Amino acid sequence: MIAALQCPVQGRYSDWLAVYLQKLNIGSNVYARADCNKLASVSERGKPQGLYVRQPPNFVPRTVYPDHFFQLRSLSAHWEDSELAEYEVINVICDKSRYALKGTSQYRAIPLAEPQPWSLAPMIYRIDKTEGALTATLVMRRKTDGESLLLLLGAGRDLSAAFGICEFGDVFPTNIELQQVFQPRPAGQYMQLECHTVRVQVEEIVRLEQKIYFLDIEITARPVAPTASEMIEDAIDAFDVFHKPSVERKAAKGALLGKMKRFRLT
Repeated sequence: MIAALQCPVQGRYSDWLAVYLQKLNIGSNVYARADCNKLASVSERGKPQGLYVRQPPNFVPRTVYPDHFFQLRSLSAHWEDSELAEYEVINVICDKSRYALKGTSQYRAIPLAEPQPWSLAPMIYRIDKTEGALTATLVMRRKTDGESLLLLLGAGRDLSAAFGICEFGDVFPTNIELQQVFQPRPAGQYMQLECHTVRVQVEEIVRLEQKIYFLDIEITARPVAPTASEMIEDAIDAFDVFHKPSVERKAAKGALLGKMKRFRLT
Protein backbone atom coordinates (compact mmCIF):
# COMPACT_ATOMS: atom_id res chain seq x y z
CA MET A 1 0.00 0.00 0.00
CA ILE A 2 1.14 3.56 -0.74
CA ALA A 3 0.06 6.48 1.46
CA ALA A 4 0.40 9.98 0.04
CA LEU A 5 1.74 12.72 2.27
CA GLN A 6 0.76 16.37 2.32
CA CYS A 7 4.14 17.23 0.87
CA PRO A 8 4.86 17.98 -2.80
CA VAL A 9 7.72 16.36 -4.68
CA GLN A 10 10.58 18.81 -4.83
CA GLY A 11 11.13 20.08 -8.37
CA ARG A 12 7.72 19.00 -9.66
CA TYR A 13 5.15 20.41 -7.33
CA SER A 14 2.19 18.78 -9.10
CA ASP A 15 3.05 15.40 -7.53
CA TRP A 16 2.95 14.30 -3.89
CA LEU A 17 5.44 12.31 -1.87
CA ALA A 18 4.23 8.94 -0.56
CA VAL A 19 5.46 6.15 1.72
CA TYR A 20 5.06 2.40 1.55
CA LEU A 21 2.88 0.83 4.26
CA GLN A 22 2.00 -2.69 5.35
CA LYS A 23 -1.35 -3.39 7.06
CA LEU A 24 -1.08 -5.23 10.38
CA ASN A 25 -3.63 -7.67 11.76
CA ILE A 26 -3.47 -6.37 15.35
CA GLY A 27 -6.22 -3.76 15.19
CA SER A 28 -8.23 -1.52 12.92
CA ASN A 29 -6.32 0.90 10.68
CA VAL A 30 -2.92 -0.09 12.11
CA TYR A 31 -0.03 -0.07 9.63
CA ALA A 32 3.75 -0.27 9.67
CA ARG A 33 6.38 1.27 7.40
CA ALA A 34 7.71 -0.95 4.62
CA ASP A 35 10.77 -0.24 2.45
CA CYS A 36 11.72 2.58 4.78
CA ASN A 37 14.67 3.58 2.61
CA LYS A 38 12.40 4.35 -0.35
CA LEU A 39 9.85 7.05 -1.13
CA ALA A 40 7.18 7.01 -3.81
CA SER A 41 5.21 9.73 -5.56
CA VAL A 42 1.59 10.03 -6.73
CA SER A 43 -0.03 12.50 -9.06
CA GLU A 44 -3.41 12.43 -7.29
CA ARG A 45 -4.35 11.96 -3.67
CA GLY A 46 -7.41 10.07 -2.50
CA LYS A 47 -9.79 10.87 0.32
CA PRO A 48 -7.91 11.72 3.57
CA GLN A 49 -7.88 8.98 6.21
CA GLY A 50 -6.52 8.69 9.73
CA LEU A 51 -4.03 5.82 10.04
CA TYR A 52 -1.86 4.58 12.90
CA VAL A 53 1.63 3.91 11.52
CA ARG A 54 4.29 2.28 13.66
CA GLN A 55 7.85 1.15 12.98
CA PRO A 56 8.50 -1.83 10.64
CA PRO A 57 7.02 -5.14 11.94
CA ASN A 58 10.48 -6.50 12.76
CA PHE A 59 11.24 -3.48 14.96
CA VAL A 60 8.94 -3.13 17.96
CA PRO A 61 10.41 -0.73 20.50
CA ARG A 62 8.61 0.05 23.74
CA THR A 63 8.39 3.69 22.67
CA VAL A 64 5.90 3.09 19.81
CA TYR A 65 3.09 3.62 22.32
CA PRO A 66 4.55 4.43 25.76
CA ASP A 67 1.71 2.84 27.71
CA HIS A 68 -0.80 0.09 27.04
CA PHE A 69 -3.83 -0.43 29.27
CA PHE A 70 -6.43 -3.08 29.99
CA GLN A 71 -9.84 -1.59 30.70
CA LEU A 72 -12.69 -3.82 31.87
CA ARG A 73 -15.79 -2.93 29.88
CA SER A 74 -18.37 -5.67 30.35
CA LEU A 75 -19.02 -8.96 32.11
CA SER A 76 -21.74 -11.28 30.86
CA ALA A 77 -22.62 -14.80 31.99
CA HIS A 78 -24.88 -17.41 30.45
CA TRP A 79 -26.62 -20.63 31.43
CA GLU A 80 -30.16 -21.91 31.02
CA ASP A 81 -30.63 -21.50 34.77
CA SER A 82 -30.30 -17.75 35.25
CA GLU A 83 -29.52 -18.21 38.96
CA LEU A 84 -26.10 -19.61 38.05
CA ALA A 85 -25.39 -16.87 35.53
CA GLU A 86 -24.34 -14.20 38.03
CA TYR A 87 -20.64 -13.49 38.45
CA GLU A 88 -18.63 -10.70 40.00
CA VAL A 89 -14.99 -9.60 40.24
CA ILE A 90 -14.25 -9.68 43.96
CA ASN A 91 -10.49 -8.97 44.02
CA VAL A 92 -7.36 -8.51 41.93
CA ILE A 93 -3.83 -9.87 42.33
CA CYS A 94 -1.17 -7.63 40.81
CA ASP A 95 1.69 -5.29 41.53
CA LYS A 96 0.40 -1.87 42.58
CA SER A 97 2.46 -0.28 39.80
CA ARG A 98 -0.06 -1.79 37.36
CA TYR A 99 -2.90 0.39 38.65
CA ALA A 100 -3.83 3.41 36.50
CA LEU A 101 -4.34 5.75 39.41
CA LYS A 102 -6.21 9.03 39.30
CA GLY A 103 -3.98 12.06 39.05
CA THR A 104 -1.22 10.36 37.04
CA SER A 105 -0.36 11.26 33.47
CA GLN A 106 -1.27 7.76 32.34
CA TYR A 107 -4.76 8.06 33.83
CA ARG A 108 -5.43 11.39 32.12
CA ALA A 109 -4.59 9.84 28.75
CA ILE A 110 -7.35 7.21 28.86
CA PRO A 111 -11.16 7.38 29.08
CA LEU A 112 -12.73 7.51 32.51
CA ALA A 113 -13.91 4.10 33.69
CA GLU A 114 -17.07 4.28 35.74
CA PRO A 115 -17.34 1.75 38.60
CA GLN A 116 -19.51 -1.23 37.75
CA PRO A 117 -21.77 -3.18 40.14
CA TRP A 118 -20.14 -6.46 39.05
CA SER A 119 -16.59 -5.43 39.99
CA LEU A 120 -15.09 -4.66 43.38
CA ALA A 121 -11.65 -4.32 41.75
CA PRO A 122 -10.16 -1.43 39.75
CA MET A 123 -11.29 -1.22 36.11
CA ILE A 124 -7.99 -0.15 34.48
CA TYR A 125 -4.48 -1.68 34.55
CA ARG A 126 -1.24 -0.58 32.93
CA ILE A 127 0.15 -3.49 30.89
CA ASP A 128 3.61 -4.96 31.26
CA LYS A 129 4.47 -5.18 27.54
CA THR A 130 7.13 -7.87 27.97
CA GLU A 131 6.11 -10.96 25.98
CA GLY A 132 4.59 -13.54 28.32
CA ALA A 133 4.42 -11.11 31.25
CA LEU A 134 1.43 -11.18 33.59
CA THR A 135 -0.16 -7.81 34.31
CA ALA A 136 -3.04 -8.64 36.66
CA THR A 137 -5.21 -11.53 37.81
CA LEU A 138 -8.92 -11.02 38.41
CA VAL A 139 -10.54 -13.10 41.14
CA MET A 140 -14.05 -13.93 39.92
CA ARG A 141 -16.84 -15.60 41.87
CA ARG A 142 -20.22 -17.06 40.99
CA LYS A 143 -22.75 -15.57 43.38
CA THR A 144 -25.04 -18.60 43.69
CA ASP A 145 -22.63 -21.25 44.93
CA GLY A 146 -19.35 -19.39 45.45
CA GLU A 147 -17.48 -21.27 42.71
CA SER A 148 -14.46 -19.12 41.79
CA LEU A 149 -11.84 -18.79 39.10
CA LEU A 150 -8.82 -16.64 38.26
CA LEU A 151 -8.68 -14.72 34.98
CA LEU A 152 -5.08 -13.83 34.06
CA LEU A 153 -4.41 -10.73 31.93
CA GLY A 154 -1.06 -10.32 30.22
CA ALA A 155 0.93 -9.80 27.04
CA GLY A 156 1.41 -12.20 24.16
CA ARG A 157 3.48 -12.04 21.01
CA ASP A 158 3.95 -8.71 19.21
CA LEU A 159 2.45 -6.78 22.15
CA SER A 160 -0.93 -8.48 21.72
CA ALA A 161 -3.31 -8.97 24.64
CA ALA A 162 -3.28 -12.48 26.07
CA PHE A 163 -5.22 -14.34 28.74
CA GLY A 164 -5.39 -17.46 30.86
CA ILE A 165 -7.59 -19.03 33.52
CA CYS A 166 -7.02 -21.32 36.46
CA GLU A 167 -8.62 -22.47 39.70
CA PHE A 168 -7.27 -21.95 43.20
CA GLY A 169 -7.68 -23.32 46.69
CA ASP A 170 -8.45 -21.63 49.98
CA VAL A 171 -5.43 -19.28 49.74
CA PHE A 172 -4.83 -16.79 46.94
CA PRO A 173 -1.63 -17.54 45.00
CA THR A 174 1.00 -14.82 44.75
CA ASN A 175 1.70 -12.84 41.62
CA ILE A 176 5.01 -14.70 41.24
CA GLU A 177 3.26 -18.09 41.43
CA LEU A 178 0.68 -16.99 38.86
CA GLN A 179 3.40 -15.76 36.49
CA GLN A 180 4.92 -19.24 36.57
CA VAL A 181 1.67 -20.90 35.43
CA PHE A 182 0.60 -18.17 32.97
CA GLN A 183 0.28 -19.62 29.46
CA PRO A 184 -0.82 -16.71 27.25
CA ARG A 185 -3.72 -17.41 24.92
CA PRO A 186 -5.03 -14.90 22.36
CA ALA A 187 -8.34 -13.09 22.68
CA GLY A 188 -11.46 -14.81 21.38
CA GLN A 189 -10.51 -18.35 22.41
CA TYR A 190 -12.69 -20.41 24.75
CA MET A 191 -10.89 -21.37 27.97
CA GLN A 192 -12.48 -24.14 30.00
CA LEU A 193 -12.43 -25.18 33.64
CA GLU A 194 -14.59 -27.70 35.45
CA CYS A 195 -17.27 -25.17 36.39
CA HIS A 196 -16.74 -22.31 33.93
CA THR A 197 -16.01 -21.62 30.27
CA VAL A 198 -14.50 -18.18 29.66
CA ARG A 199 -13.85 -16.10 26.57
CA VAL A 200 -12.39 -12.57 26.46
CA GLN A 201 -13.15 -10.34 23.49
CA VAL A 202 -10.87 -7.34 22.90
CA GLU A 203 -11.28 -4.03 21.12
CA GLU A 204 -8.12 -1.98 20.60
CA ILE A 205 -8.27 1.81 20.65
CA VAL A 206 -5.36 4.23 20.19
CA ARG A 207 -5.86 7.61 21.81
CA LEU A 208 -3.38 10.32 22.79
CA GLU A 209 -0.43 8.01 22.10
CA GLN A 210 -1.87 5.38 24.44
CA LYS A 211 -3.22 1.99 23.42
CA ILE A 212 -6.26 0.75 25.33
CA TYR A 213 -7.56 -2.81 25.22
CA PHE A 214 -11.25 -2.84 26.13
CA LEU A 215 -12.14 -6.23 27.60
CA ASP A 216 -15.53 -7.90 27.26
CA ILE A 217 -15.57 -10.99 29.47
CA GLU A 218 -18.03 -13.78 28.61
CA ILE A 219 -18.63 -16.70 30.99
CA THR A 220 -20.71 -19.81 30.43
CA ALA A 221 -21.58 -21.32 33.80
CA ARG A 222 -21.21 -25.05 34.24
CA PRO A 223 -23.07 -26.53 37.22
CA VAL A 224 -21.36 -28.64 39.84
CA ALA A 225 -22.96 -32.07 40.20
CA PRO A 226 -24.29 -32.53 43.75
CA THR A 227 -23.00 -35.42 45.79
CA ALA A 228 -25.28 -38.29 46.81
CA SER A 229 -25.16 -37.15 50.44
CA GLU A 230 -26.29 -33.63 49.45
CA MET A 231 -29.30 -35.02 47.59
CA ILE A 232 -30.22 -37.29 50.50
CA GLU A 233 -29.99 -34.38 52.96
CA ASP A 234 -32.27 -32.23 50.78
CA ALA A 235 -34.74 -35.10 50.38
CA ILE A 236 -34.86 -35.49 54.19
CA ASP A 237 -35.36 -31.72 54.58
CA ALA A 238 -38.19 -31.78 52.05
CA PHE A 239 -39.88 -34.64 53.95
CA ASP A 240 -39.40 -32.96 57.36
CA VAL A 241 -41.20 -29.77 56.29
CA PHE A 242 -44.21 -31.67 54.86
CA HIS A 243 -46.44 -30.43 57.69
CA LYS A 244 -44.92 -26.93 57.82
CA PRO A 245 -46.18 -23.73 56.08
CA SER A 246 -46.31 -23.79 52.28
CA VAL A 247 -43.46 -21.29 51.93
CA GLU A 248 -41.01 -23.60 53.72
CA ARG A 249 -42.28 -26.64 51.76
CA LYS A 250 -41.80 -24.77 48.49
CA ALA A 251 -38.24 -23.71 49.42
CA ALA A 252 -37.21 -27.24 50.41
CA LYS A 253 -38.76 -28.71 47.26
CA GLY A 254 -36.99 -26.08 45.13
CA ALA A 255 -33.60 -26.89 46.68
CA LEU A 256 -34.04 -30.60 45.97
CA LEU A 257 -35.26 -30.06 42.39
CA GLY A 258 -32.40 -27.65 41.74
CA LYS A 259 -29.80 -30.24 42.77
CA MET A 260 -31.55 -32.93 40.70
CA LYS A 261 -31.50 -30.62 37.66
CA ARG A 262 -27.78 -29.93 38.10
CA PHE A 263 -27.18 -33.68 38.46
CA ARG A 264 -28.93 -34.39 35.14
CA LEU A 265 -27.10 -31.62 33.27
CA THR A 266 -23.67 -32.74 34.36
